[in-house]
Amino acid sequence: AYRSGLLPRTIDSPEKATMILMKGMELGLSPMQAFAGLNVINGKVESSAELMIALCLRSGVCKYFTLIDSSAKSATWRTHRVGAPDPVDKTFSYEQAEALGLASKENYKKQPQTMLEWRAASALAKKVYPDLVLGMYCQGELDIDDAPRVQRPAPVTVELDPPEVI
Repeated sequence: AYRSGLLPRTIDSPEKATMILMKGMELGLSPMQAFAGLNVINGKVESSAELMIALCLRSGVCKYFTLIDSSAKSATWRTHRVGAPDPVDKTFSYEQAEALGLASKENYKKQPQTMLEWRAASALAKKVYPDLVLGMYCQGELDIDDAPRVQRPAPVTVELDPPEVI
């Protein structure tokens, strides 16, 4: 399927496609949902913020997950977990993006409001629903240029003696 050109261009090997499908199965996603919401960067599966929100909303423990304020300067989401006394808000600002070195990236230059929204949403999901999004990175957290490279061990060849016939 990856050679067909029908999958996102970043899914460029059978191994990446397999990792996405496996993670998708763990999360209860259909194959197409997995390909739409997950990606592999430097050997780690990352999630779209939309997928994180969807996982929270469909879990049964999320009363709501709502964008309450958004501009090119900051974005704020609110969620309320079942059993929690109060809702929780999370804001992500352009100043925070600058401090993290994100504001100079092309996506932040072209669509800062959208990028701030997704960063705030993923941070909120991790804060309130760690059991649902444990170990998930949001797109952009694993920057292709900045992430540490995975060192793969050299292949090992093992020669076995032919089995002894009795």
